[in-house]
Amino acid sequence: MKINSLRFKNLNSLKGEWKIDFTQQPFSDNGLFAIIGPTGAGKTTLLDAICLALYQQTPRLGGINKSNNGLMTKGTADCLAEVEFEVKGQQYRAFWSQRRSRNKVDGNLQDAIVELVRVHDGKILASQVKKMSALIENITGLDFARFTKSMMLSQGQFAAFLNAAANERAELLEELTGTEVYGLISEKVHQQFVESKQYLEQLNARAEGLDILTPEKVEELSQQNRELDQQLSQQEHRYKILQQKVSWLDKKAQAQTSLKQSQLELEKVLQQQINEKSQLDKIERSKPAELIEPIFQQNKIISEQLSKQNSQLSLVKKQQEEVDFVVKQQEEAVTLDKKNLDRIRHENETTQQLINEKIIPLDAEIHQLSNQINSLQLSTQPLIETQKNSLEQQQLVNDQLIRNQQALNRSEEYLAANKHHAQLQNQLPLISAQLERLKPLQEAIDKANASYQVQKEEWLISDKQLQQQDVVIASAILKQQQQTEQLIQLEKEIVNNLLIDSAFSHTDIKDFKNTYIELSEGIIGDAVQSLRAQYQSYQQQIKDVELLLIQERRIEDLSAERNRLQANEECPLCGSLQHPRIESYKALDISHTEKRKNLLTQKLIETEQLGNTLNGLNSRWQQAKVSVEAAQQLLNNEQQKKALLEKHQIGLKEQLDRNSLVMQQQSQDYQQLKESIAQQLKALELSMPTTENMDSWLDDQQKNSQQWLEVTEARAGYQQEFQNLEQKKQHVAQQLNGINEQLNALLEEIQLKENALTEKQKNRYQLLPEADIALVRKNIDQVFSQAENTLLLNQEKLTALTQQLQSIHGQSITIEANIKQLQQEQKEKQEQWLVALLDRPFDNQQEYLNALMPVEEKESLLALRETIQHGIVKHQGLVDQAKVALQELTSDPVLEGAENLKGSENWYQEDIKLNIEEASNLIKSISQQQGEILNSLQSDQDKRKRQEGLLLEIQEASVSYDDIAYLHSLIGSQKGDKFRRFAQGLTLDHLVYLANIQLNRLHGRYLLQRKQSEALELEVLDTWQGDDVRDTKTLSGGEGFLVSLALALALSDLVSHKTQIESLFLDEGFGTLDSATLDMALDALDSLNASGKMIGVISHVEAMKERIPVQIRVTKINGLGNSKLESQYAFTATK
Repeated sequence: MKINSLRFKNLNSLKGEWKIDFTQQPFSDNGLFAIIGPTGAGKTTLLDAICLALYQQTPRLGGINKSNNGLMTKGTADCLAEVEFEVKGQQYRAFWSQRRSRNKVDGNLQDAIVELVRVHDGKILASQVKKMSALIENITGLDFARFTKSMMLSQGQFAAFLNAAANERAELLEELTGTEVYGLISEKVHQQFVESKQYLEQLNARAEGLDILTPEKVEELSQQNRELDQQLSQQEHRYKILQQKVSWLDKKAQAQTSLKQSQLELEKVLQQQINEKSQLDKIERSKPAELIEPIFQQNKIISEQLSKQNSQLSLVKKQQEEVDFVVKQQEEAVTLDKKNLDRIRHENETTQQLINEKIIPLDAEIHQLSNQINSLQLSTQPLIETQKNSLEQQQLVNDQLIRNQQALNRSEEYLAANKHHAQLQNQLPLISAQLERLKPLQEAIDKANASYQVQKEEWLISDKQLQQQDVVIASAILKQQQQTEQLIQLEKEIVNNLLIDSAFSHTDIKDFKNTYIELSEGIIGDAVQSLRAQYQSYQQQIKDVELLLIQERRIEDLSAERNRLQANEECPLCGSLQHPRIESYKALDISHTEKRKNLLTQKLIETEQLGNTLNGLNSRWQQAKVSVEAAQQLLNNEQQKKALLEKHQIGLKEQLDRNSLVMQQQSQDYQQLKESIAQQLKALELSMPTTENMDSWLDDQQKNSQQWLEVTEARAGYQQEFQNLEQKKQHVAQQLNGINEQLNALLEEIQLKENALTEKQKNRYQLLPEADIALVRKNIDQVFSQAENTLLLNQEKLTALTQQLQSIHGQSITIEANIKQLQQEQKEKQEQWLVALLDRPFDNQQEYLNALMPVEEKESLLALRETIQHGIVKHQGLVDQAKVALQELTSDPVLEGAENLKGSENWYQEDIKLNIEEASNLIKSISQQQGEILNSLQSDQDKRKRQEGLLLEIQEASVSYDDIAYLHSLIGSQKGDKFRRFAQGLTLDHLVYLANIQLNRLHGRYLLQRKQSEALELEVLDTWQGDDVRDTKTLSGGEGFLVSLALALALSDLVSHKTQIESLFLDEGFGTLDSATLDMALDALDSLNASGKMIGVISHVEAMKERIPVQIRVTKINGLGNSKLESQYAFTATK
């Protein structure tokens, strides 16, 4: 992975938009460059921008989102970061930006916009944070943690791996290399080991629970089964024989019963034949009558046809009369239809003339008037719309005038209430300069006073030392023994002097006594350090309280506006309808904050004075200590020392006098300047600020001056805007009057035409009420067509009736001819019938009719005769068949042995059934016993098969258990620690190997190796000291930096298993190196650069600035709190 370019805007102190292209000169010729600048200028911001574009977070601030953005430059409303990078020859562009609502500095943060784009085709691969993070990690093989350990070594993380504890180092290795999978494998192996063990135990338990038969028991059951087989075979054979005998007896009984039944049926049929003889004889008697029946039937048919023709002739005659009457009626209807058609034709012509001459011209005029009215109404629409817009514009201008007047009134009220602020712009710079002069004067006075007090104390001590020296000279022999007691007396006297000083409380003196005892015990350095830390803490607290006080005063300044806020009304500043923090602002107590500030300031002064006192005490205590140690030497030259002390005392006195004169002059200057400032402030109606709140007071007055100018400019703007709005109001009013005049004229014209239209419509509908002329014409055409159709229909009906009448007359003639012909045929057939009747044994026609049988009766008798004959043949055959069957059963061999049985056949059959029941019971009993034995044998075989399968499963499970148990002993553990630590150890070995390669480049003296006693601990091998082994904690700052740099480079190589790391950024870490070690580090960086890596180094070390020619310089802008890059990196839209 290689970083090709970086573009960012408004991040931290780097305000504005900048772009650095690492593919262009001078970076393309020299991949090693330095990012230089003073501390706090914003050097690390460049690295933050890279992280922000790629991962939406930074090493220093973590994730950047809608609720947390500490990177955006103060006073700006948007920021962005964009990085173009290359992976395996493919270029990508990662983009991140965030802005505030309405692009206002005080607006709420909005959701960030992100994009990942493939450069060569411009395809957007991701536009959501989660998807983009996943794609970045997939493309580069680096998540944020790996990225900051492999490509970007941030502040405070440079030596993190070297100084980490074993557990922290294990977590870091796991995070960097993804070895957490080994822990999961270890846990999985442990889980499989437990499951395999439980499964094997379950199989063994199942195998122990199977109960199988002994071989003797199996043989015994098999023998019993064979014996039962023989018994079952015998009983089944016996049962079969008995069943055959019972079947023979059943068949014999059935044959006898069949013979008897067949004989009875035969007798019944013969008796029926005798009983039906008289009826059957009718069939023979009807045969002569049947011979002449055709002639009788023909004669009968002709008579029937003649009767039918006579009836039809009567019907036709009657129908002819009816049709003739209808024809006459239809002729009258046709005549009426012709007259009606003539009348309708005349009415149609009259209506058509009315339509053509009057209705159509009226409709045309009505249509023309309607179109004119519509056109005029359409013409009014733009005017109405313009009128509406003008009214809205008029209302808008009126609203603007009201708001403008309100704002103008507020500005004038403010200017009237704060007239004295008008002179601030001119007077404030002078006052500020004078106040600035007060500060050094006050500080000089305080310093001179402190120095005077110290010198006075020194003079007193010197005087006392002279007195003591006289005693020492007088009693030189006792000097040695009394020196310690004199030192204690000196301490008490110093404490008593401090009690006289009103600047110290009794609590402070008590603390001082304890502190002085600690000094006497030799730990003064710790006490001084503790006071220094306390002093710095008070300073930071004062800064925080001053910032809070500024905010509270700013809130108090806005109290008037805040008091005017009402619920559900817009805020004039932000436009919000909700004002949730009004009550909390009302609860602010500025006086409480000021008291807190004064108290902290007093504590700061007291701490400072206590520190000065400590320093003076330390000096005097050291002198006293020297005096004790040099007591023997002072015995020989006490007189000389006394002279020196007197001379020193005189010098101290002269210095005290000079300092007193200086203090008086400084106080006089200070008072004169203060009175001058007070007079100027009085003219401005302002009070003199205290030294503590001088800066905040100046800020407040600067704000008042700025606010005065802004309100003055705003008032001028409001006045100009008021004049513009008045002109606009007049213009809108004139425009509205013109529109109203045009609109009224159009409305009057529309009214005139509507009146004319109403009159035309009234005349038209009086002439023809129907609105649609085409419909009227259609209706009259339809009426005429209906009348015409009615005439045609009645004419057609008349024609049809005439044709029907003619047809009926023809039918009448035809029927009369048919009747004559049938009468002639009837006469001939009658003569033929009489001749046939005389040739048969019938005297008259009635005898013939009596001899003739009805067809149904004849068919019934013929069927009866056939049934009787068939019954006789059938039952005679059954009788013969039953006799043959009885003869065959009598000779059946099944009866062998039956003669030995006594009694009748019924007794013999009962005996057989009893034997059958006995045999059946024996078969069931034997089968049941045999089933039980077979079930036992089959169950035993099944158990043996299951046991064989179970034993095979146990054998396979044992093999599997042995394998997993062996694997578990190597890498398995419940929490996954065993294999994880093993894998981490291998990873650490590889990391040490890579680090030693880098160390060899940096310095050939040291090598890293793992401790044998600790799994993940490191130690250093000093090859220049006979391979002496040293703990990493014993390394000096320079040595630690070299080892840390080697480890960092090795971690970069280790993490780059997916992606080749071609860019490396180092943030600080060079400040602890001496010149020789720094040279070695720079040589190593040069060699890395020569290997093709692009390396960026952040440092403020001067030697690095000299050794690295390619530099990105970050410069602070004085007085603004912002920084900038060189002009060549400024980004414009054309780049």
